[in-house]
Amino acid sequence: MQMANVIGHRGCAAHAPENSLAGIRDAARVGCRWIEADATLLADGTVVLFHDDSLDRCTNASGFIREQDWEQAVQLDIGQWFGDGRFVGERMPLLRDALACCRALNLGFNIELKTHRGEGEQLGLAVADIVGEETDNILVSSFDQAALLGFRQKNPHCPLAIIYDELPQDWEQQANDLNVVSIHLWERPLTKETIEAVKQSGRDLYVFTINDRRAAKRLWAMGVDGVFSDYPDTVLSVQGS
Repeated sequence: MQMANVIGHRGCAAHAPENSLAGIRDAARVGCRWIEADATLLADGTVVLFHDDSLDRCTNASGFIREQDWEQAVQLDIGQWFGDGRFVGERMPLLRDALACCRALNLGFNIELKTHRGEGEQLGLAVADIVGEETDNILVSSFDQAALLGFRQKNPHCPLAIIYDELPQDWEQQANDLNVVSIHLWERPLTKETIEAVKQSGRDLYVFTINDRRAAKRLWAMGVDGVFSDYPDTVLSVQGS
């Protein structure tokens, strides 16, 4: 399953707090057809959108996300740190609410399974329960293959993707074992040979995180199917130029 050629990274991370409902809405406003966001587990098994292990960077608290239960997490302000104060009071969303928001806005949703303490299988199973059978315009990805395997145990049909910082030698065996439809790679070590290898395998290739129009245009010309961007409006403007 192909996503769009520009995917809003963590919602629309340059314009609204990352992994927030405000960011998802902003991505739709600037013309995105797909967004990516990070799903992680709280101490009580609740699945929320959040990227870091630590609360320090993106909330008004300190400590670790894994130590919070939902009653605590919902009190955190995930917008106070961002920008000019417009997002003060923004709350950490449940994955379930983010899915509903994407469906209401007709956005595709790349759910990245974000693990921090070896809870991959547990996270995968929990996200599979939330996604259920309505897998249209949903793709699940992770660096953590245990998380993908956990998800696959309960949901054999939803498209999957493996994320790598750099393509390992045995990537194709891993991709075959998980039956993934796409590979997601960091831009920095990317080569023409790597792009060709992934494309020759019959899989789509998406690259993160591209915030420059020229870089996006170059990658598309090399055969990359799409890019994740904090500035999707900027990268989308290439298509109209």
